[in-house]
Amino acid sequence: MARSLRALLGRGNDLLARAEARTLSAGGKGTPAARMAAVVRLVGRKFAVPEWQIYSDNRRENVARARQICMALGWKEFKLSLRGVGKLFSRDHCTVTKAIRAVKDLYDTNAAFRQEYDALVAGISGKIQPPRAQRT
Repeated sequence: MARSLRALLGRGNDLLARAEARTLSAGGKGTPAARMAAVVRLVGRKFAVPEWQIYSDNRRENVARARQICMALGWKEFKLSLRGVGKLFSRDHCTVTKAIRAVKDLYDTNAAFRQEYDALVAGISGKIQPPRAQRT
């Protein structure tokens, strides 16, 4: 299991990882759109999908899966309403419900996906601490 957000993201930009960790673990501070934007960046990097494609109408499986995960995380972790999540992604609340159900079904049946999803949730909820600058 990854011990830091940097490990979760791979060899990414440390400053960006720290900023995203602060945004996500701000204890509910910040706008829902800002918190969801950080989640979209995190999920996009994890699944190698550009951020703009997650917001697009692209229906390819890898893009749709990343979008569904973002929607499920917004609803479950940030307690946004179905309508609120749908608004952020320009989707209907029924689409968000379907995305949540698809993620739940995949979580229940696929052990590899379960590990990846749990790592994302841990990173978002602040259980994984951002990398700290070492003092010299």
